[in-house]
Parts: sequence; C-alpha cells; structure tokens
Amino acid sequence: MRADVQSSAVARLLRRPAACEVGGFVVGFDPSTTSPYVNYATPFPHAEADYTAVDIALAEAFGGGWEPSPEGAARLRRAEESGGAVRFVRAPGGGCAGGALCSAPAEGTAEMAGVGTLPRYRGRGIAATVTSAPAGTMFGRGAESVWLECSGEGSRRVYERVGFRPGGTRLYVSLEGYLLGRGDGIHVPAGSHPSSGKGWSLTKRRISSVRAAGLSSWTSVRASGISA
Repeated sequence: MRADVQSSAVARLLRRPAACEVGGFVVGFDPSTTSPYVNYATPFPHAEADYTAVDIALAEAFGGGWEPSPEGAARLRRAEESGGAVRFVRAPGGGCAGGALCSAPAEGTAEMAGVGTLPRYRGRGIAATVTSAPAGTMFGRGAESVWLECSGEGSRRVYERVGFRPGGTRLYVSLEGYLLGRGDGIHVPAGSHPSSGKGWSLTKRRISSVRAAGLSSWTSVRASGISA
C-alpha cells in the first residue's frame, strides 16, 4: 500500500473513540458497534527509522559480516518500494528483534533473503513469523512460488515448519573474495581456472522453495512495522 494511503488509514483509525497503539499497529475501536469494518487494526506506515533498525539488526544477526549503513537501509526501502516486502518484529522498548525481506516476483517467483533474528531473541518464533509474512504478501500479489537459501540445519527446520521444501543446491565459486559464480553458470576470469586451487573456495548452499498453496494459511501472521 502506498505510504500516503496508509497514513490516511492510520489517521482515520486514531479518530475512533477508543483508539490505541499496539506493537506497531493502530487499533481503531468504537464501543458502539461490533462491525469488523469499523473496529480493526492497521500497521503504521514505514519510516526510515524502521529500515535503519532492520539493517542494524540483520548485520548483528549475521555475525557482523557487514556494517549497518544508510546505504543498507536505503536498499531495504528500495526493495519495498519496488514491489517486494520487508517485515520485522519490534524488540521490547523499540528497535528490531528480527526481520527479513523478499524480492518482487520475477517470472512468477520471488526470492526471500536476509532472514535473521538477534541472538537474544532466538527461539521465540520470530524467524518463522518474518519468513511466512513476506512470503504470504508475495502470494497475495500473484507470486506462484517463493524460494530461499539455507545455510544450516537450524534455519532449515524453521523454513520447513512454515512450508518450504528442498528444491536443489546452488554452487558459489570465489577467488580472493570475488564472487565468480551464481546460479547455473560459472564465470571464470581469463587466465584463471577453478582447478588451479590457490585462493579458490567452493560453497554449496541448499535451496528451498514453496508453492502458493504451501503458505496460504500463513498470510495472516502478524509482523510489525513496514507495511505491505
């Protein structure tokens, strides 16, 4: 939803006689009616601070492999604005406990990436929530499937619980820190060859995917913050 439309919806809900704010949502309640068309909740529109909080949390969740930055927050914002989805769960007192992003569908398929939870909040179902919520959003926008990569048994179990199933293995080839291979093809610079050994590393990562039916029951899972 466009930010101006979301802001308007929030403003209208705040006019309800018994409005309140809960976990990134505005709840508009009018005691004089039981109509669900009057009494409902909607998330606050996204703010730059939300993208910054997600970028900071994901950097820590992935072991400090990169530094959070304004550019990182901007990439998250662009993912959302280009038709993708960014979802996170707020930490007590503010900030982000865990989050994930999903690209806009291409050829009917969307890619999930950056699923991470801060160590102190793990084991509470946050990873499952921020995985299923953006996937459900993409299915609602017409995606036929969503895929992601998992690097360990712990994350694999989380993804399988919300409907993902193994779909193959991806091979990464790198030389002196440069990524040389993605997907089905491998690009080798002139004068180099994987068999030369020195400086090369080969990494296989498992790919999982889920069809639309696999997550249909998860489209209503709540994830605070950045709106669809």
